[in-house]
Amino acid sequence: MWKFKIFQLKLLESKNFWRLRFMIGITIFLLIMSYISYLIFQIVTDKPMIQLTHEYLDKLSIPDLEICCSESDIQITKCVFTLDNGTSTTSTTFDNCTNFIQRSRVENNIYCYLFENNYTSTYFFGNPDINLTGPWVRNIDFYFKIDNITTMTSKFLSVGDISVQLMDPNFGLLWKGKAASTADLYENQKFKLQMNAFAGIQNMSTMVYFTKQTIQTILPNDISAIFGTTPNYHSISYLNTISRYFPMHSNENVSAGNFHGHFNIAPGSFIHDIQTEKL
Repeated sequence: MWKFKIFQLKLLESKNFWRLRFMIGITIFLLIMSYISYLIFQIVTDKPMIQLTHEYLDKLSIPDLEICCSESDIQITKCVFTLDNGTSTTSTTFDNCTNFIQRSRVENNIYCYLFENNYTSTYFFGNPDINLTGPWVRNIDFYFKIDNITTMTSKFLSVGDISVQLMDPNFGLLWKGKAASTADLYENQKFKLQMNAFAGIQNMSTMVYFTKQTIQTILPNDISAIFGTTPNYHSISYLNTISRYFPMHSNENVSAGNFHGHFNIAPGSFIHDIQTEKL
């Protein structure tokens, strides 16, 4: 049977010296294993640093929108795309926005609809130095109507309003996919809590400007990161928004009940913020 020679009593070696050599060998082995365990623990529990970089985007995709209302169903009576071909602007109107709003869900008497872009001009354009074929989308106007505004306002102190969230087309876990990391769960929780939502308010016009931000995370089971090579980053893109509210003037559409309020979305900046985890 094969044996470790280091643990065998050598010729002319006293038993006391052999015991001492054996204990030293075991001690060194335990120290090495303890250090390896310590390194593994440090790798598993390591908290990476965040590197912040910026890039300028020539164009931005039209975001997805989640549009919700409590205690009443809603309608998007029309959405209007303002297009720019470099020399002039035109507008295209879609009644009821049915080309884009095809999915809905109702939870706890909250009615939600998902706006998904499938228009031919699929992005906002932000670099006039590049001679690309247009037209580009400059902004999009949405006109909404609350079906039962009397019931809704009877349960709240405020006037009728809706809640809108902008989502990057590649994210939107609430509607589209499964979480791959804790960062996914964090962003999804923000959507559930509507921490980045803005309001569409009765008899008000809301101007919304958005910017894009991406988080590049290292997944826990990424072997390349453990061995110190370039990680396979998991990217999560989301949109930050700034909103401004203005009262609407009296007009026949409001008086006739064709819509209760309006909001407009447009890029606030074409600077893309990227947060990257570094070991």
